[in-house]
Amino acid sequence: AALGRIQTDSRTGAKVTRHTIFRDFCREVPAARAVGAEALVDRYSEAVREGIASATEVHGASRLLAELRDRNVPTFINSATPTSALQDAVKARGWDRFVSAALGAPEGGGDKVDNLAEIAKRAGCTAAAVAHIGDGANDASAAQRFGSAFFRIGGEGYRDISALMPVLLARLGLPAPA
Repeated sequence: AALGRIQTDSRTGAKVTRHTIFRDFCREVPAARAVGAEALVDRYSEAVREGIASATEVHGASRLLAELRDRNVPTFINSATPTSALQDAVKARGWDRFVSAALGAPEGGGDKVDNLAEIAKRAGCTAAAVAHIGDGANDASAAQRFGSAFFRIGGEGYRDISALMPVLLARLGLPAPA
């Protein structure tokens, strides 16, 4: 019951970060207090960095990013991972050469909708012109709340990105690759 009192979902409108989650966790779980919220945030962030860096790439991701870069399509990564950890992971994967920016969880709280607004601003386009690709319910929700198109990878969506590429390019008004 104590863990149910910890706010973990920014979709409710609450400003939720790793820091607020672990602060509340330490308040509710006495054994965690001995470790401390900031130490838990650091441990979790390191585990996420390692996990992202060693994760298997979704088939076709680098090819799609390169194709969009080569066609001068402003491309961004939008993640709930804190910005510094996300940027480290993007660089470790070599994706920094493909994307305009990698936007992570805003420091003061916020969510992917805030990032989508920043992406549209940087790209100089409307919400309707943004194509958001993701694999989770929070990605779909963010796209819906922002008013952008959403393309799901995995689950009920596209099994790999190479199948998505012609659909996405057509949505962007671009011809299929040769």
